[in-house]
Amino acid sequence: MNDVRVPDFVLRHLHPWVGERARGDRAALVALAGLAVLLVGLALRSWYVCDDAYISFRYTKNVVEGLGLRWNPEDPPVEGFSNPVWLALSILVRALHFDELQVMPTLSIGLAVGVMLTVAGWVRHEHPAARWPAVAAAGCLACSSAFANWSTSGLETMQAAAALLAAVLAWTYEAPWWLRGGLGVVLVASRPEGVAWAAACMAIGALRQPRSWVRYGLAATVIVLGTEVLLLARWAVFDAWIPNTASAKSGHDLGYFLRGVRYVVHMAVVLVLPVPAVALALARGVRWIGAHRLALRAGDPGTLSLPPFAAADVAAVVVLGHVAFAAAVGGDYMPFGRFLLGALPFAAFLLGDAVARSTGARGSRARVGMVLVAVLSALPQFDVSLTTTRMREVLDFRNFAGFRPTEREMWRAEATRPLGWKKEGQYLRRFLAEDERYMV
Repeated sequence: MNDVRVPDFVLRHLHPWVGERARGDRAALVALAGLAVLLVGLALRSWYVCDDAYISFRYTKNVVEGLGLRWNPEDPPVEGFSNPVWLALSILVRALHFDELQVMPTLSIGLAVGVMLTVAGWVRHEHPAARWPAVAAAGCLACSSAFANWSTSGLETMQAAAALLAAVLAWTYEAPWWLRGGLGVVLVASRPEGVAWAAACMAIGALRQPRSWVRYGLAATVIVLGTEVLLLARWAVFDAWIPNTASAKSGHDLGYFLRGVRYVVHMAVVLVLPVPAVALALARGVRWIGAHRLALRAGDPGTLSLPPFAAADVAAVVVLGHVAFAAAVGGDYMPFGRFLLGALPFAAFLLGDAVARSTGARGSRARVGMVLVAVLSALPQFDVSLTTTRMREVLDFRNFAGFRPTEREMWRAEATRPLGWKKEGQYLRRFLAEDERYMV
């Protein structure tokens, strides 16, 4: 069988929107356009460049000015970043004489809109007649306070989420082998945990029973070779195999894990969307494992037919994987659940898939529930907290003395802190010589 050409692959999965069945979809397409405008508006309302983004931008400045990939040009190289793909894009932007402080958050917003529309297309691909569940899935993302917040910030968060979605879809639907491999390498270079997600993509591809194991092997080889090149480059430049930020922020004791559990529970309540998604994911996992065990018990080993690994099963794996990762690393102090953002597109797909499968009274309740999820997930961006002060005390994971902020209050602190540091730096520049340092 000849490999699928990229245009054919893309058009095949866009067909429900652009084919013969799409003639009655004008209202749905208008609704999607409106949701894209809504998402951009909410993202602009949350526009900020957080302090951690300036780490990458400092490396960007030094590289473009010919000082090397260093934090301080006069010091030995230290890998203070964990986002090679985002850093490379930032370097390109500055090398082209654009302002990365403006361009990179704008790029994040564009990626967020692309992710939202891709999720709508994914639901429609699985359920060609279910245009409105697809729109509702996009609405869950457009209204999400977390999705809007991380559509900006200057960090690689949305880029990593987009890379994960693209790689998972490529491996789920057996894109050309070089595209699967290339997206896997991009995923590995997007975040430290990208290696684990690339391995998960390969496992998903295997569970989906590819048409050609040869091309599967070629795609996996591309990922392995790309990962080795990245590791060797890190060793050559920084004399380390593991990113410095990953080793510095990882914990290995029970207290760290319990903090991560509090983080997951708190953010699930605040973000709303993960709650029904995790429930659906667990239900699908139990159902698939049960069917797998029944098939193994009843089937003839020579003609055994195991249950298929459906698209919703793929989404369930990614959602539960994010929950496990966030708990294992102890969470993150930043607002609106940064470590759970990558799960939100898959969570929205799970809800859209469930609504598309529901009929009758059950379908009506599912549609009402999905609208309710979208509305509730928008409230935290307007500082309408879904958690009480007592809940934030019990689930406290930030360990701020006497300060239990809502997520919007935390966003406000993150947005204003770099501006204060900039003023301090401008003040100190008046009194410090070029070779003097000031340690905070």
